[in-house]
Amino acid sequence: MKIRNFATWGLVLASVLLLSTQHAVAADRAASGKWIATWAASPQGGFAGMAGTVVDGQTLRQRARVSVGGSQLRLRLSNEYGSTPLVIGAVSVGRPVDPATVVEGSLRTATFGGRKSITVPPGAPIFTDPIDYPVKAGEEISISIYLPEKVEGPTAHSLGLKTVIISPRGDFTTQTKLETASKSESMFLVTAITASAATSCCAMAPARTRGPVSTAMCWRCPASRM
Repeated sequence: MKIRNFATWGLVLASVLLLSTQHAVAADRAASGKWIATWAASPQGGFAGMAGTVVDGQTLRQRARVSVGGSQLRLRLSNEYGSTPLVIGAVSVGRPVDPATVVEGSLRTATFGGRKSITVPPGAPIFTDPIDYPVKAGEEISISIYLPEKVEGPTAHSLGLKTVIISPRGDFTTQTKLETASKSESMFLVTAITASAATSCCAMAPARTRGPVSTAMCWRCPASRM
């Protein structure tokens, strides 16, 4: 009788553990499935065009076109090619009018664990908290990043094919229009954008879609149209 009781309790315990594990796996899949990559670029560093770039207490404003829409966004910022800690002072997103300007009232501030700024260790990336910023497939967004400390040769994607505005010294992430101190064609620090969406799509192809033999027009096309 005792053996049967032990066997019964063993089966009950095993069933509970199995159901708990299945629930945990299902919850993990649901959580991970919420965020879908809607834009990405490979991080690079330390060669022509980027090695000489120095940002010192300035704000970068750059643009990216998403392929999948959603009600929220997250930005992946990278210090994967940095040799020193990267201090990010402030980040915002907005709806661009041109490389230097965003639509009045469209700016939204990004946070990191509820904080405006963060220090990213060398060799590491970081995701922002979810940003309440609805976008549609094919829309372009403007990303402004303030770097309060000197950064030499930041992690970037060299062939951005979009004009990046580098401001005079100061945090202008909340400003509608940036004054221009210099410009670049590289995409700095931002290596991915994810959206809260139910479906996704991607374009898998050679460098014709995103590389040295692609065109600026190709880069402006969202993956859903390729």
